[in-house]
Amino acid sequence: MATWWAALLLRLDLDGTVRNIARNAVLVSREDTVWTLRISTGHEVLVNRERLDELSGALENYFQRRIQIQVDYERRAGDTPEAMAEARRQELLVDATRTLHEDPVVQQLVSTFDGRLDEGSVTPKETVE
Repeated sequence: MATWWAALLLRLDLDGTVRNIARNAVLVSREDTVWTLRISTGHEVLVNRERLDELSGALENYFQRRIQIQVDYERRAGDTPEAMAEARRQELLVDATRTLHEDPVVQQLVSTFDGRLDEGSVTPKETVE
């Protein structure tokens, strides 16, 4: 359900804090009109009724039916869309760094000029939402 929730959020018209809440939430259940989200306690400060109503409204507009949001809090929410995107960004960074280290031109420059690759400056080509 984690990938489904992440894909759904890309289709919803969400801005600012509400988008941040949704991207840092795990959809735990969808029972009729009540959807339950799990949010880490670190994001609890962002959540209020108005923001949950805005998220419900976006879901209602998308699905054309009434949806009420309930929230459970845990220390670690789990596989949130943001956590999955960060994991993907880290994979891309590791791949980009490895590719640069293995590149013959980079190896030649490092060898010729007694240089080193500044890994902190590596930015993967592909961006992740």
